[in-house]
Amino acid sequence: MSTVNSIISSATSDVDKIRAIKDLVSNDHQLIRTIPDDFNTNERSKSFSMLLILLKIELLLISDEFDPSIIATYLKQVQSLLPKNSTNTTSNSDLTYLKLKYDDLYTDFQLLYPPKYMDLVNKKLILLNNMHNNQQNILEWTPELLQLVVDIYHKTTECLLLTGNEFLKNNILQHLQKILNENDPISHEFNKSISPTTSFFFDRNIRKQCVSWQQFEEFLRHAHTPWIRKLALKQPLPHTLLCNQLENNISLLSKYYLNISLSKIKSLFEVPDSIDIEDLVATMVIKDKLPPHSQIDQIKSVLYFGGDTEVYNPENQHVKDICLLVDEIVTLIGE
Repeated sequence: MSTVNSIISSATSDVDKIRAIKDLVSNDHQLIRTIPDDFNTNERSKSFSMLLILLKIELLLISDEFDPSIIATYLKQVQSLLPKNSTNTTSNSDLTYLKLKYDDLYTDFQLLYPPKYMDLVNKKLILLNNMHNNQQNILEWTPELLQLVVDIYHKTTECLLLTGNEFLKNNILQHLQKILNENDPISHEFNKSISPTTSFFFDRNIRKQCVSWQQFEEFLRHAHTPWIRKLALKQPLPHTLLCNQLENNISLLSKYYLNISLSKIKSLFEVPDSIDIEDLVATMVIKDKLPPHSQIDQIKSVLYFGGDTEVYNPENQHVKDICLLVDEIVTLIGE
């Protein structure tokens, strides 16, 4: 039976060792503690040691034994060993990989506990923009570096889909759509590895269409990013995710209604009992996440949308049908 130490001492390449250890530990997180965290001074061994500790950080971030102080210590260790300049024996692509992997994990650590999804998206976009501005030709990247960049694009896209009705969200969605439709290795690998459910969810957000809880949970279960897949295992879903998804759906109602009762919103979107719908909608009004001059009549428990309603989009027939159906049900109950 393979162990972490037996894999490290094998004659395979460093890349194959890291991949084998990741596969092994992913099936048994108790083995994380067996990954060595002592660093060698030899340049090549030091590079491999950094890869090991970065893997350890990555696994700890999604494990049930998450300890911020331990991860912070490991990040400081890696930072202290990263070359401050390029005058070393590590190849340019390998060094770029180490620095990018460190930055990726560092931003995860900073902004996931507690989750600040939009801040995380912005940090990832900066990392990716720096890679695009890198003078090194993308065709000269190692397969590992290319895969890392693709993984960060997946993470950025999926994090964006976890946010609520945030300012500039749609602009970022369109920006990502444009970049990931380019004819280059990044786009090719990204589109080859994106799940159909993520692609569907992304398209619904671009088109400003509602998403059901079932569709949302399908997206979580089939996400590319491990810690996002893990969110699907939490029942009920985290409060922040529930509120964000409801925000996205509620923000679309002004296309079909001049006003709507809060009870009807609860019926339309199957709002969980854990969510105070009045509080959520009031927060959306205060934070300008609804059309200007929208307001709640607290006595009547009705949301009034401000501004002009948008022209009805025939592609959203499913939403109109649902709204009409709920109207009919409410009328029958009243009778």
